Amino acid sequence: MHNLSEQPREIATSLLRVRRNKIDISRSIDSNSKVIIYGCDSIGQELFWEIKDSVNVVAFIDRTFVGKAYENIPIYAYDAPQMSEILNNEKVLVIVTPMAYWDEIYKDLSTLYTNVRIWSVYALFALAENDLSLPNGKILKKVVNQEKINIDRIVVITTVYSLLLYILVNPSFCNTVYIFGEGFPLDVLERFKKYAEYVYGGDKFSRNSDRVNDIANLFAIYAKRYNIEVWGHDHVVPAYSFPRQLFHVIEDGTANYNRIYASYYTKVLDDGSIYVPMGFGGLVNKVYLIGKKTIPSDIKSPVEIINPKKLWNKLCDEMKKDIMDIFSFQYDKIHALSLEGRSIIFLTEPLYKNSKLTYHKQVQLIKEIMRKYDNSKVIIKPHPGDDICYEEYFPRCAVLRDRFPFELLIWGDVIVFEKYIAIMHSKEKEATFITGLVEQEFIDYYDLKGNIVK
Repeated sequence: MHNLSEQPREIATSLLRVRRNKIDISRSIDSNSKVIIYGCDSIGQELFWEIKDSVNVVAFIDRTFVGKAYENIPIYAYDAPQMSEILNNEKVLVIVTPMAYWDEIYKDLSTLYTNVRIWSVYALFALAENDLSLPNGKILKKVVNQEKINIDRIVVITTVYSLLLYILVNPSFCNTVYIFGEGFPLDVLERFKKYAEYVYGGDKFSRNSDRVNDIANLFAIYAKRYNIEVWGHDHVVPAYSFPRQLFHVIEDGTANYNRIYASYYTKVLDDGSIYVPMGFGGLVNKVYLIGKKTIPSDIKSPVEIINPKKLWNKLCDEMKKDIMDIFSFQYDKIHALSLEGRSIIFLTEPLYKNSKLTYHKQVQLIKEIMRKYDNSKVIIKPHPGDDICYEEYFPRCAVLRDRFPFELLIWGDVIVFEKYIAIMHSKEKEATFITGLVEQEFIDYYDLKGNIVK
């Protein structure tokens, strides 16, 4: 799903990363192999300089430069007689760099040369930067060589909310590869590894998040070959390479009900067509929504409405405990708050971080709002990005800082809240993250001046 300019840029970024970190990407290549680099443009040339001292590069394949040589290495067409002589009689590895044409190249080479090994350039990065003795590394080796493995689904996701929804729809961790994009909380990822065997990614705002993209690109090739289902977010970078027709989109909040938001991630594809994610552009297999808002009529892919509360109630007790552990949902602690009579919850947002308010003004706003409630009944659930010390300003309130999806409070029936408090920062109530989770009559909306919004 990349456009032609994106993949060379991704590969160049990975080459710079391994060079900066002094990682030998040739170490995954058998020392007895002869290597042919498919593509002699700037990417192919840089790859040559990266591996030439460790492996025997015997040729380039590139129709544009047939009959020439680069650093005394001959350049042939893939079906040239010289290629036939090399590929049919030697232990050779072909490394493909023009990944936009991978399908065509793989078919041409594998049809003409039955014994040739063909790797994408992403394979070099993924194999060099992962421990191949661990389960993650072991299946990477098989994926690189296009060997069939016992995998039913690939999940590409960037938020804990969507991971929770996915688990409710598919309550099994077996035979699934999980690829977490940039920004996914590392603490949740580490707990999740206790339950899922194949987990990649999770570098929060890391310089190395492009490592995840290399792995995603490998699994995208595999998914297409073996027709593997893909679930999650089709608008994030690690998902770009996966075939759209295999994709099952999982809701990521109110954005999934807004074509304007989806349009921010619009892409021009290799064939010149326009792709709009989240089902608005069609192509994806299905879109799973919880019905936060009215389903947009311009979603072109099939939509399935799911009821998270019903799905939660269908789970066995052991699975519920596993989910609570993954998301650090401390049932006993929260149940104790319920016994104290805490029946009002204030869901905050870090408005001071997006220039809606200053830090001081947000504190003053919340103080004004809290004067209207019995603080001994209030739980404050700060947004993960909210650093305000509510314990200091509101000592009679309970502050719940555990970073679980607050939806678990609603779907899990631990506490039945009489009132939800939220601050609106736009003209429409539907803009808030609590939209569609509880009935409007149970929500007190306040504007940025502390006035309740009717």
